[in-house]
Amino acid sequence: MTNRIAKLKWFFLFGSVILVSASVICAGVFSAKRQQPSEKKQPKRVVELPAVISHVPRLNVVGISVRNPGTPDAVAVIEILNTSHLPVMCVEISTKNQAGDSGAVNEDGLSDPDKPQVVIPPYGTKTLEMSFSEMVPDAPLVLSAAVFADGTEEGDQWSRGAIRAVRAHRQSLRRAGRSGDAQQLKETRFQITRS
Repeated sequence: MTNRIAKLKWFFLFGSVILVSASVICAGVFSAKRQQPSEKKQPKRVVELPAVISHVPRLNVVGISVRNPGTPDAVAVIEILNTSHLPVMCVEISTKNQAGDSGAVNEDGLSDPDKPQVVIPPYGTKTLEMSFSEMVPDAPLVLSAAVFADGTEEGDQWSRGAIRAVRAHRQSLRRAGRSGDAQQLKETRFQITRS
């Protein structure tokens, strides 16, 4: 009888050791799977010049080049021709994808209503630059908006709206007696174009 009890004790002890070992191994395997670093998608970057088009009928893109190609400091250089007899007071180039991500560069001669400045004279040219890091992947580079001296606007509605909103913000800063911090203005532009 003692022999039988001893065999049962060894059987339960051996079974318990096997169950505990199996539990520890399973816990380790599941824990390792959870701790494996998940592959985060790196944000896609623009590495070559996308298509360049104009959405402003009276402005033509007449020159396109890239400064510092193949480097992180690559910059698109876009030469714009005003085919109108009217001066251009504001012009913008931008990129925007289907998800609504956007980037833009503009020259606004109407930021100071007391001292408006012509950006492109009639039949003249203007060069705007946009770094590849400011561009949105999988989107063309677009001559997206212009404001002429007679007050007419041409181009994409979202771009014209963003220009007006940034201009209003800059003018309110000027009226308040503060010079707009460049980073604050850039953040404002980002917030406006995201909405």
